[in-house]
Amino acid sequence: MKTNTLIALSALPSLGLALSTGPTKQPGLNSLMEKRGKLYFGTINEVNYLNDTKHTAILSNRNEFGQITPENSQKFAATEPQRGVFNFTNADRLVDRALARGQEVRCHNLVWYNGLPEWLTLGTWDRPTLLDIMENHIKHVVQHYRGRCYAWDVVNEAFNEDGSYRDTIWYKTIGPEYIPLAYELAAKYDPMAKLYYNDYGIEFVNNKSVASARLVQDLRAQGVKLDGVGLQGHLPAIQSPNYDDQMAGLKLFTDLGVEVAYTELDVFIQMPNNAAKTAQQAQAYVDTLRACLDTPKCAGITLWGFYDPYSWVWEGVPGFGDPCLWDARYNKKPVYDEMAKVLKQ
Repeated sequence: MKTNTLIALSALPSLGLALSTGPTKQPGLNSLMEKRGKLYFGTINEVNYLNDTKHTAILSNRNEFGQITPENSQKFAATEPQRGVFNFTNADRLVDRALARGQEVRCHNLVWYNGLPEWLTLGTWDRPTLLDIMENHIKHVVQHYRGRCYAWDVVNEAFNEDGSYRDTIWYKTIGPEYIPLAYELAAKYDPMAKLYYNDYGIEFVNNKSVASARLVQDLRAQGVKLDGVGLQGHLPAIQSPNYDDQMAGLKLFTDLGVEVAYTELDVFIQMPNNAAKTAQQAQAYVDTLRACLDTPKCAGITLWGFYDPYSWVWEGVPGFGDPCLWDARYNKKPVYDEMAKVLKQ
């Protein structure tokens, strides 16, 4: 009986939203972010989610999400599955449907150590050949989406936790100069898109974030177009950086003259979940939101998924889960209301 009562009560808010129209509609997170002067509150999409009508209805609602990032369909393996053979079918579906709904698109990504096709990772390349591969890839992908991307994550995750360069195929074969070259190429083929460096673990001041800031400073001093830094925001609830730490992390980059954004936000809980862990998660989400709101150069926040069952966390971070704002029944969690409350202040 108690279970049935709870289920019935949990259905009431969604019923009310379904019946409400026009000016009585409750403002969603994107609408509230825009009212606070930010560009968007967004999330990811992928083609394998499109057949889920409940998921698609929420994701397509610009009141909730004003920006979309393709989760995987713009990565190297997806767009160039064979050398010199490009496939944009899936990514085009995601980009075109977002733009048709008035949602900005953050395009993701061009040069990463992961998400590469086997023809590239299993090949043996000298420096000139790999440079040619990188240029050809950036040229075709960026030109294809020219004018449709608010921003590109050009280089993704170039540093280790200690601030040293990650020993990737690009770094080992080309050297650290692969990074400025990637930005120069992206700027050449789409001068209007904002060009970002994107990484995880740089949400507060540490060796990795300092190395990332040094990269930004050096590239901009060389005249390389680099407009923003994406702080991914994959945060464990139990040890998430607090508001002050995140403000310091953002300031590290904004002091260099670039904009910032939280590009892949989720806050995961060590399972099994309980009330105390849920409260920690809510605090982490609210601290991140407040840090963005209080940083004029923070463009917005992108969730790395809003629906728990589709999150990468279950497989990517074993033993952790429940990272999103909507639960497995497509009910908004209390943390959603906490974030909305902050946005309304």
